[in-house]
Formats: sequence, C-alpha cells, structure tokens
Amino acid sequence: MNRFDALEVLRRLRPRLEARGVAHAGVFGSVARNTSKAGSDVDVVVTPGAGRNLDLFDCGGIQTVLEEGFGASVDLIVEPIRRRDLSAAVEQDRVNAF
Repeated sequence: MNRFDALEVLRRLRPRLEARGVAHAGVFGSVARNTSKAGSDVDVVVTPGAGRNLDLFDCGGIQTVLEEGFGASVDLIVEPIRRRDLSAAVEQDRVNAF
C-alpha cells in the first residue's frame, strides 16, 4: 500500500475512529515513506481526543476498525509515546491524515 492510499483509508474511517475517541490519525514507517512491499503491515499512530484516555478495549476496537479498513495487519501506536526512540521513529516519517 502506498502513502496516498493509506491516507485515503484513514480519512474514510475518520467518523468511525472519532466515535472511538481518536482526534488525529496518521501513518509512519514504510507506508509513509512509500517503501512498503506486498504483505507489509501498516503503521498507524493515533492521538486521543482532549481529555480522553484510550484503554485496552478502546485500542482493540480501533485496531479492528483499522484492520478491516485496510484489509491488512496494522501496528497501532497511541500518543503520547513514552519511549523516546519510538517517538523519534514515528515523528521522522509521520504523515497525518486528519
């Protein structure tokens, strides 16, 4: 999947993601760099809405929405990202859909 297609999927899923507490979503990693290969997973980063904490059940629901929407495996990262190395990797490639 290329970056353009991934961003379109996220924009199409926006109402469903917002209903689950997501304020912003984007891609990072190989999809964001347009270097993904067939069978690559999609790396997605989400930011919860103001005053919202996403628990494990919320994340599971978001993961399901994303994997159904992409028709592929999704690695989900929720902000704030506490690990500096992971945060730096996300920010290096990040492209926001909304």
